[in-house]
Amino acid sequence: MVASGSTVALATVLVLTACTSNPVQAGADPDRSSTGSPAEGSDSAATAAPSQPAGIPVTLGCDQIVPLADVTRFDPALTPLNDYSPTSDSPAATVVSLQGVACAWAAAGGSDRLEVAVAQMSPADIEARKNAMVSESKQVPTFIPAADEGYFRLDGATGRADAFVGDYWIVAASPLFYEPGDAQTVVEAAAASLR
Repeated sequence: MVASGSTVALATVLVLTACTSNPVQAGADPDRSSTGSPAEGSDSAATAAPSQPAGIPVTLGCDQIVPLADVTRFDPALTPLNDYSPTSDSPAATVVSLQGVACAWAAAGGSDRLEVAVAQMSPADIEARKNAMVSESKQVPTFIPAADEGYFRLDGATGRADAFVGDYWIVAASPLFYEPGDAQTVVEAAAASLR
C-alpha cells in the first residue's frame, strides 16, 4: 500500500518536531554564560549575593573602647593582651575584616579572658546585622539604654554579647559570661565610649 502525500508530510512534520536545534540542556539557565556566571545584561546579576560590607575604619584604641578601670571592675585579674590577634573564625576577626578594632584582656596563667571588638558600618549594613541577630541570638532588654539593641548567646563555653550603638556593632565574648548580666559592665562601658 502506498502512502498518500498528506500522510508522508504529516509523518515528516512529526519526526522534525521531535528534534531541536537548541543545544540548551535540560535545566540550564538561559541567562547564564558557559562559565556559570550571569550573562551580560541579564536580570540574574541583580539578584547575586551581596558582598561583605566594607566597614568604616574605627580609630579608637582599646583603652578608649573599654577603659582599664571598667575591665578591672568586671574582673580585677584581667590585664591587656597587647599582642592579641583574633582567631580567624571568630566574631572579632569578622569585626577586624570590617576595619574595626579587636581587644583582649586575660588573667595571668589562667583561661579567663575577655574579648571586645567594635566595627562601624553604614546604616543599611548595621540594619542587616541587627536582623541577623534576631535569628541567631536572644534579645537582651537590659543592655538598653546603654546600647540601642543588645543580644546574648552561649557559643559553647563562651558567652557572647552583641550590642548596637548608632552605626557601631560591639561584640564582647568571655568564658566568664554565663548570662547577659555578666556582660553588662563591659557592654555599658563600650557603648558609652561610642556615644
